[in-house]
Amino acid sequence: MSPGRIFVLDGTNGKEIVIAYRGTQDRYDWRTNLQAAWQADVDFLSEQDGARTKAPWGYYQAFKDSRASLMNCLRQHVQHYGVSMKDLRVTVTGHSMGGAFAVISVLYLKTEAGIRDVAVVNFGSPKILNTTGSAMCERLIDKHNIIRAVSSDPVPYVISDYDLFYKHVGALQHINNGFSPMHKVNA
Repeated sequence: MSPGRIFVLDGTNGKEIVIAYRGTQDRYDWRTNLQAAWQADVDFLSEQDGARTKAPWGYYQAFKDSRASLMNCLRQHVQHYGVSMKDLRVTVTGHSMGGAFAVISVLYLKTEAGIRDVAVVNFGSPKILNTTGSAMCERLIDKHNIIRAVSSDPVPYVISDYDLFYKHVGALQHINNGFSPMHKVNA
């Protein structure tokens, strides 16, 4: 599975990048989605008040399987541009399952890779972190840098047994008919 791509923004001397994760594409992705009912400890986040951060097992396993590749790409990037990890501005985005990866990734980049300036924008993402993890995410990352965009996609509204365990993170932005007045681009 190749769930993500890294894009370098022109004119930033390699300091600003966007990591984009795709949504469900094939039967392997559906298997990942269906494994959301099982919980996994997010091993790179410390315990808070005696509680561990948890995420749906399928999404977290898929992230763990790809994080070495992500870090290798970032190491190559900083070496190529002669910048350090702490100097990067990284925005991670994704749709649906990719939005779940985006939230986990941005926490990993902030806590493990030493990247200080991170943001996440997800579209139609499922609930991804338990209460402990959601609170930690909102403490670690500026609230203006966590955006959750929702339109008519059913994924954010799916109600299941795991809703008792997981929450959405970030500021909710409704996108209706493909237009959001907050993000109007004048030509």
